[in-house]
Amino acid sequence: MRIYDFQEYVKARCKELDLSISELARQSNVSRQAMHKIMNDYTASPRLATIVSMAHALKVTPIHLFRNLLNHTELPNYTSDGAKIKGDGSSFIADVTYPDNSNVPVNQTFIKIWQIQNVGDIDWEDRQFICVDVQPIINVDLPEGVKPPPSSLGLKSTATTYPIPFTKSGAIAQIVVELTAPAHPCSVFSYWKMIDAEGEFCFPNLVGLYCHVNVIAI
Repeated sequence: MRIYDFQEYVKARCKELDLSISELARQSNVSRQAMHKIMNDYTASPRLATIVSMAHALKVTPIHLFRNLLNHTELPNYTSDGAKIKGDGSSFIADVTYPDNSNVPVNQTFIKIWQIQNVGDIDWEDRQFICVDVQPIINVDLPEGVKPPPSSLGLKSTATTYPIPFTKSGAIAQIVVELTAPAHPCSVFSYWKMIDAEGEFCFPNLVGLYCHVNVIAI
């Protein structure tokens, strides 16, 4: 067991977040003494529940802490089967802005931010997220006899693609896109996928990122 790799990763992540070990212990719901042992005793073996709690406090996926703890050999990369390149991996962390079912006024331009983690063994370089909305995905209840809404009722992206910052293996990236709500109330999605420098999908068989908002008239 590579507990040393695990400890060094946790210390580095705490430094990135400006998080003290005492605060990490508090957010992980463990005593400072227990956290001190985890971080300094090379024979320590953290409990499963503790690792999950630490991952939440460190804002990373538990799988990444496990892979550091087990030296990347005992746990498979759960995204590898759907990746273009073996060893590549991506995991959703959080909706930083506008979580699912958020309300957005008609015609409003807003910034959608997702947080994802590179959980593979390959650094991400020269990658982008591309909007793959073939047509608006709309959920609207229409009375009998009322015509369907116009095709322009979807979310409109200011740009078709947005760059992904260089992201090392294990690091977290924020994906930022600008969207504009349609002029009519509705519930609407926008769907995004990661592409490489050649314009090919990095994870063709995996679900991408999506924005789901409720457009309202104020």
